[in-house]
Amino acid sequence: MPLFGRRAALAPLPLVLPRLGDNWPVAATRPSFEASTYYETGCRQAYEPAAHALAGLLLGAALPHLPTGAAEVDAPYMHKVLLTAARIGAGIGLVERTSTAARPGELDPAVAGALGLARRQLPAMQEPAALAAAWCLLAGHYLARHEPSQAEGVLRELVEQLAGAA
Repeated sequence: MPLFGRRAALAPLPLVLPRLGDNWPVAATRPSFEASTYYETGCRQAYEPAAHALAGLLLGAALPHLPTGAAEVDAPYMHKVLLTAARIGAGIGLVERTSTAARPGELDPAVAGALGLARRQLPAMQEPAALAAAWCLLAGHYLARHEPSQAEGVLRELVEQLAGAA
């Protein structure tokens, strides 16, 4: 008899373009051992050069369009929070891209849970800043889930969507 019971496998979720606001996958509210593992592994991956590069590209293009509500004196700190969120999202996306059977356009439910854990670990902030940090987390993941050759097009799509929402 196994020590840990197996739950029925959840169907993959659609991998959708992140929106500024609350468009989190339903599975992001379900903590599990598997989600925690993806979160921890993704946080480690966030320190790798690939995650740094993706987060830097993302923030460089998106920051002018992100409404944070931060005062000018707080801008350097807000930039650091957004960059860290994008790196963690990218780290989780890189782990998912190499470790799961999720097809392009699909999101593994356990990875959605990891994204939810990452969002809960963000610092407490007022709504505009919290929404911007959550968007950076999802956008970093979304960008990392695509092949590196597609990065420019995906980044353009993310920034256009963000600019249209502002």
